[in-house]
Amino acid sequence: MSTIFLSIVIEAIPFVLLGCLISGALQVYLTPERVQKILPNNKFLAILVGSFLGFFFPSCECGIVP
Repeated sequence: MSTIFLSIVIEAIPFVLLGCLISGALQVYLTPERVQKILPNNKFLAILVGSFLGFFFPSCECGIVP
C-alpha cells in the first residue's frame, strides 16, 4: 500500500512543482493593470473572456495533476 502511495507522489511531484513555478511567475509578472489592458472595456465581454480563460486556468490542485 505504501509503495503505491509513494509512486503516485513521485509521479505527481514534477507537475506540482511546474504548477508552482508557473503560478509564481504569473503572480510576479502579470499585474492587475496588465489584466485590465487585456480584458475588453465592455463589462459583459470582459465577463465572457474571463469565464473562457477560467477553463484553461483551473484553481484547484486537481487541475495540475494529469
